[in-house]
Amino acid sequence: MDVDGNDWHFVKALLDAGTRPSLFVTEYNAKFIPPIRFVMDYDRAHQWTFDDYFGAGFSSFFDLFSEYGYFPVCCNITGSNAFFVHSRYKYLFQDVPGYVDRIFVPPNYFLSGLECAGHPISLKTSSAIVNRG
Repeated sequence: MDVDGNDWHFVKALLDAGTRPSLFVTEYNAKFIPPIRFVMDYDRAHQWTFDDYFGAGFSSFFDLFSEYGYFPVCCNITGSNAFFVHSRYKYLFQDVPGYVDRIFVPPNYFLSGLECAGHPISLKTSSAIVNRG
């Protein structure tokens, strides 16, 4: 799932509807390192403006997927995508660390050709954090 904004909400809707793939890959907002939780408010009209106001942090996805029987197995090297596997396959991943902070990968967007490690700070992100108290 990679829609540059409402990802968490779409994943939740799919899971609520009973969708249970063996593997779920989703973009996460690596600005929010574990255990920090962040979910962008649903916005039907959202368009990503290449800043840090998008999606949800890794810990927020971890919480959501855990509710539905999934566990994280890895993140890609750029710190963009997390891979969650359904628990019926847990026996195949005995080598995966059980700690979220050992799986999380910080933003390394420069590895994908961008000239930055992370995205610029957005006033929307700052406001969302402050307003959640």
